[in-house]
Amino acid sequence: RSESLLGDVPPKEGMALYTARVDPHLTSGCEVAIDCDTCVQSLEGVQERFLRRLLGLNPRSMLAPLFTELNVSPIRYRRLVLALRFLSFALSRDSQDLVRLALDDSFSLLEEDQPGWAMDLKWVLQRLEPPVQLPCRLSIDEHQVAELEKAVWKSLKLRLSNEVDSSPHLYLMHNHLEPMPSGPPKKMIMFLR
Repeated sequence: RSESLLGDVPPKEGMALYTARVDPHLTSGCEVAIDCDTCVQSLEGVQERFLRRLLGLNPRSMLAPLFTELNVSPIRYRRLVLALRFLSFALSRDSQDLVRLALDDSFSLLEEDQPGWAMDLKWVLQRLEPPVQLPCRLSIDEHQVAELEKAVWKSLKLRLSNEVDSSPHLYLMHNHLEPMPSGPPKKMIMFLR
């Protein structure tokens, strides 16, 4: 077993390992395959096991502290943001580029209420807490995609904050202020501590 060879890995170094060796496998293909079903649950399980092991937590420990204390986003959100970045890339392409033509076809299918990449993206965005709305095909541009990405991050931070603040088990984390290098302490929802 690796623990006998390596010993405990500090969180900062463990997160470097996660970013370099685990995250690429968990995010592979997320630009073209939006996570609409339960398939992403196996990826979430891998991420959660790695993060719990890094912190030395029980397999049944709460999930929110994993993400808030290590400053890592749940894989479902990370894959969604990468898909939005692909959307921004596709929108930046020339109107005759194959990627742009495929995107236009996908949005045409969405307007006809037919399944496709854009329909999957809309479905996933609407199931966030709070929901995020995908603009219509005629008005969507790279700026709006950047705003969508900000809305997804805001949704994630709100969800994690609500989970932490509503749990009596995490009372030490309620309204926790993080010291800043300069200036007064401030509330940081996600921060590598």
